[in-house]
Amino acid sequence: MPRPEPPADIDIDEVCADLAEVAVRTCSDGSWQEHACFLLGGANGRWQVVPFSHPVVCDLIGRLRGLPGFDDNMLLDVIGSKQSEIVVLWRDPSLTRAR
Repeated sequence: MPRPEPPADIDIDEVCADLAEVAVRTCSDGSWQEHACFLLGGANGRWQVVPFSHPVVCDLIGRLRGLPGFDDNMLLDVIGSKQSEIVVLWRDPSLTRAR
């Protein structure tokens, strides 16, 4: 599991260029911005952690909504969750078929 580290600068173009998986990690403490983060997995196996409180989140969500099969409703459900969990919101369908 990726270890969350405070991001200094996040290049959304770079993160989204080879995106293979999008998940959200939630904790039971804090407000929705404090208790959750995006886990963005690249096709190269590297992960980027983006806390919901990070300034790039609005732009990121806009890009995620453009992914084929991305489920906006599931994202809203996860945002409202008070459980500690990791929920996969999207996987690149071309990579899924290749397995």
